[in-house]
Amino acid sequence: MKVAIDEKVHSLTKRPSPKLTNHSQLPTSVTFEEEEEKLWKEKKPNELQRLSPPQKRSLDKPKRPATITRAKSAPTTLSQHADEALTNLAEDCMKRGDYSTAISMYQSILKEQEATYGKGHYTVGDCLHKIGECCLRSSQLDRALSCFEEAYSVKVSAFGSYHVSVGASLEKIGESLLRLNKVNDAHDAFRNSLRVKQKVLGLEHGSVADLQSQLGWIYFHTGELMASQAAFEDALIVYKLQASKARQKAHWLLASAEAISNIGSVQLKRAMYGPASKSFSEALMIQRELLGGHHPIMIPIMDNLGYALSKNQMLVAAVESYEEMLHAQLTFHKIYSTECLETLKKLVTLHKKRKDLDAALDITEEAIRLQQITLADNNPVVLEQTKAMLEKLRNLKR
Repeated sequence: MKVAIDEKVHSLTKRPSPKLTNHSQLPTSVTFEEEEEKLWKEKKPNELQRLSPPQKRSLDKPKRPATITRAKSAPTTLSQHADEALTNLAEDCMKRGDYSTAISMYQSILKEQEATYGKGHYTVGDCLHKIGECCLRSSQLDRALSCFEEAYSVKVSAFGSYHVSVGASLEKIGESLLRLNKVNDAHDAFRNSLRVKQKVLGLEHGSVADLQSQLGWIYFHTGELMASQAAFEDALIVYKLQASKARQKAHWLLASAEAISNIGSVQLKRAMYGPASKSFSEALMIQRELLGGHHPIMIPIMDNLGYALSKNQMLVAAVESYEEMLHAQLTFHKIYSTECLETLKKLVTLHKKRKDLDAALDITEEAIRLQQITLADNNPVVLEQTKAMLEKLRNLKR
């Protein structure tokens, strides 16, 4: 469905709420040994992935205009009390991930609201939106899209085209379409939602920046790199502005770090290795301050930073970045996992590129020692591959 509002917005691309798919290949260095090139071909860097904020903002419960709320003098009926109690139970089920039960409850509420207020009442739109959320979270994508589209129509009828609740349903339509791989239609929905939120909430609202980040993700994956970088830069301006205020400062700083890292990913794709390195370093600096030195969310950015530095021929700095990444992985996984092995291979490649076989041998021998301590019989393949790598290095050393 093509969603329209009063002022038609031009189409670009969208970004997903779900976890992202792989990037297209990033360029690899022709100076690396051919057998090692594959280590970077399917890089999964920050992947322009949206952070899940500590306190996720929601526009799903807008304040109601006085013109459509029930009169304060109207007595509260037993039916209204029952609806409120059932709504609370449904919300609890949503939080627990019991989506089928929540859907059943919301459907009961929906029937009651349609019978009491009519199908065009805003509460009907809100209930449809909630059912859509449950369906989206449980991957019932077609059903979710249908619910959000119906909710959107009801809300436009109740509120008009420019209302915060209308913008929320448009955004969810975009998410549903994106997960259904209908990128062009999803882009239209996101752009329309952005237009609504800019008009209702203002250009400096955090929700507006989130939508700009979504569009930045879309531009990235459709190859529109200049538009992608511009979208992330626009979002960053808003995030920094929000972070300068006292309220939820840590949240907005983390959002800023994500936007900076995403800008770095675009720069990396554009082969701007120096600027990309600076962007990743800045993002990591902010995250270290807020999350400590080895939070798992930092690992993909360390990977990106090491790659950008190696492409910029700053090999010592690249080694340091990957050593920090390996330490973070070991801290997080508690064992020498497959992910750790991949990072070890990158470190070995960099040492070979620096013609420092002694360093490559040292870190590989240390890896085997750690694997023997942490892996036991859990993952013999990792230990076998590392021993094979060590044997190759010893042959090169001879």
